[in-house]
Amino acid sequence: MMDVLKKTTEIKKRIEQIVEKYKGTSQIARDIADNFKSFSVSVSAGGRATHQLQIGEPGADAQKIMEAFQNSLEICFVAKHDMSKVPMKSSFLFSKDISAVRIAAIEWHAEPLFAGTIMHELGHALYFKAQKKSSIAKPGTRAYVDEEVDMHLMEMDVLDAATDHKFLQYIDSIVDRTGKVDDFDSLVGSITSDDMQALSDLLGCNGQCSGEEANILFACIVTSLGFRYAQVYADDPREEMIKFYNYCTRELSHL
Repeated sequence: MMDVLKKTTEIKKRIEQIVEKYKGTSQIARDIADNFKSFSVSVSAGGRATHQLQIGEPGADAQKIMEAFQNSLEICFVAKHDMSKVPMKSSFLFSKDISAVRIAAIEWHAEPLFAGTIMHELGHALYFKAQKKSSIAKPGTRAYVDEEVDMHLMEMDVLDAATDHKFLQYIDSIVDRTGKVDDFDSLVGSITSDDMQALSDLLGCNGQCSGEEANILFACIVTSLGFRYAQVYADDPREEMIKFYNYCTRELSHL
């Protein structure tokens, strides 16, 4: 148990550092930093949280601990073999039922990828805390997809900042190389194996990504490509992003 607590505490600090580091990348990122000052950590077994780490500094008075709870968010680590019991469709997921971000309890090697993904899920937590209608919308509805587009745009900015602005530079080079296409299949098909390798290295995989990280990596690359393409070629970029997101969930099932 001590090893588990040590590991989850390390990741908790890692998340807090990510929030602080990337709060200047967008307004949503800034709002995340303003609304979630700390994080509590729980470990799930059999789909239930079994241990929650203390919030607040040791020796803090009750008032300070209460204030910490009010401005905190739970991060729940789920054992890989328990993911089907929760259930978890993704290795990262904001769960409205327990108001917590669930994360697969695996080694997360790719730091830029981890940063972008955790900020994406914290964005969903932010909208839920703010009681935005999109946060309780049914999957597939316009409100639901609008929120997903917001989070992917914010995630894209974090990925770019985490790679010294090399991520979007590379994505833009694919858009430029490909030009205007007739359909989204052609756009996604323009990604080569060399592109995947270069972007994988940029986002921190360096040949050691887990299967879970590889799935997230693919989703980040494809979504970013579609959104940057929309910004260049679409008369209404937001509407094109909505269409592209719906295409991805329908045809690729990686978002």
